[in-house]
Amino acid sequence: MSDYDDLILEQIPAKIFMFAGASDDQQSTEVSNVKTFRLPDPAGKAGGACTSALLQTLYRDDDVEEIKYTWAETLALMRDKIEEIGLNQQPQLSSSRPIDLNEELYIVPPDCKGTKRALLAGVNYVGEANALSGCQKDTRNVKEYLIKNAGFLRENMLITMDDGKHHQPTKKLIEDGLMKLAEISQPGDCIFVQFSGHGGRIVDSSGTFCVLMTVMMMRMRMMILIPLFSPSMEGPPHIPHHRLAARTRL
Repeated sequence: MSDYDDLILEQIPAKIFMFAGASDDQQSTEVSNVKTFRLPDPAGKAGGACTSALLQTLYRDDDVEEIKYTWAETLALMRDKIEEIGLNQQPQLSSSRPIDLNEELYIVPPDCKGTKRALLAGVNYVGEANALSGCQKDTRNVKEYLIKNAGFLRENMLITMDDGKHHQPTKKLIEDGLMKLAEISQPGDCIFVQFSGHGGRIVDSSGTFCVLMTVMMMRMRMMILIPLFSPSMEGPPHIPHHRLAARTRL
């Protein structure tokens, strides 16, 4: 393995796969009615284009025994569906290890013998000027898929939404939830994390990636998630993506 591979293995022991809604220079988009994605109920009204396209592909994969999509095919089908409805965003796939994109995609590893756990966050930013309308729906649809098709138990899921019925998706709760997942999970467990809400990019001025930068020879920008604002929030109001990995070391 290269020095870079050794560094990644040290910093992120877990095998992590991440779908993102768009490339770094694009913006993920909501669609006003996700019924065009042919999802099971409750699929109506607004929702995220990437989440809906991924779920449509996963359901099609599960429903037809002969169809088993690869990572590459899944990404291509997501992009085709999003282009079909008139959007130009390009969903992305990242991983903490080199993977064969022609291998069959999985949400739960085939050899998983442990507990399946999930942390889901849907933030509509209710009452704010930058409010969204489909993020809570994304989270409900993902929850339904994980329970009905992937074998997750509701008791092993932390679901956060700003709907007045669930835990509020604040920065502290999301980060504390990830820390808890890291504490209680064991090798062989499966963790699924979903965030639907605003995101962005900031230049990394913290030095977090200084070692990686010498290897990759490129300017790093941190991708960030923007949780629900809380008056008691400490530090920056966002969650950098690298902190998600740091909090799920298995």
